[in-house]
Parts: sequence; structure tokens; C-alpha cells
Amino acid sequence: MYQIKDTPLLWEEFGTLMNLCDSIAVASDIDSLYNHISNAFAYMAMTDYPTAANFLNPMPAWPVNASCEFFKDVPNVSEKELIQDPKATALTNRQVLVFTALRNAANVYFNYDNKRGYCMDGKDSGSTGSL
Repeated sequence: MYQIKDTPLLWEEFGTLMNLCDSIAVASDIDSLYNHISNAFAYMAMTDYPTAANFLNPMPAWPVNASCEFFKDVPNVSEKELIQDPKATALTNRQVLVFTALRNAANVYFNYDNKRGYCMDGKDSGSTGSL
């Protein structure tokens, strides 16, 4: 995500791919989104039970395992792919795969019950669900 932060030409495509509620306007919006998503994984880890849970947000049994499933088809990265062209005007195919998996994995916490009209509120860095 931090490679995207330094490449404003990619912000619109990235925001659309991540299904953000608001457009990315400044680089710090990427920081907020990072915190938002990180908190989802932290909360999933704290509630990684063998039964479905609903006290933060609706989640399946073993939400960590469920979220990891989205990454199973993402191939390993090559050294060449680690370097982001600062003049890039589009996400690479691999970035699309990784960010799609990241969005879907985070949605195990944020939108497991597939709420109609849901968008990811990257500015909600607390991500506390229904607390």
C-alpha cells in the first residue's frame, strides 16, 4: 500500500478496487486506510474462535483462516515486481490480485454478512465494529 501512497496517479484506481467510500485525496488517506485494514486483522485475531462470532461484527468461525483463503491464488512476487515505477499510471496485474485479496480478506471482518451498498470507510481507523 505504501508504494501506492507515493504514486498519486494510482489513487483513483486503487480506491475503486478497494471499494472506498471516499476518494483518496492526500497521501495520509493511505495511512488511514492501512490502519483501518490492520485493525480488521487485529480484531479477527482476537476473535479467532471455532464458532461464528457477532459481538464486534458478524464473522465466521476461524476468521483468520477465512481471510487467508483469499491469498491462496496470489503467486509469489519477483524482485522486479517489488519496485514501483513512480510514474506508473495503472496498477500492475499482481497489485490488482494482491489488493483484491486484501480487500476481500479485510471484509471477513468488515462485511462478512454482505451488506448491500457497503463501502470501506478507510478513514475509520478505529474499526471497532459495533462496540
